[in-house]
Amino acid sequence: MDNGNKRFYVSGEVTRFFLSGNKTIDVGCRVVEKNEHMAVVSFYEFMDCSFPDNRKIVVIDVEEIEDDQ
Repeated sequence: MDNGNKRFYVSGEVTRFFLSGNKTIDVGCRVVEKNEHMAVVSFYEFMDCSFPDNRKIVVIDVEEIEDDQ
């Protein structure tokens, strides 16, 4: 994942939650291994059933972790 000029390497698991109606949300917390940069990447995937093709809306939030070492 590219964030400006910093590259974050992302890995982790996804948990799927079912909301009311036909809406679902995937919530994941990703933590990169220690390499050039560390970050927590959270993403939220919303299934929007108001569209005819049930398209998904994905919001990605990247928070850099300062390495105090």
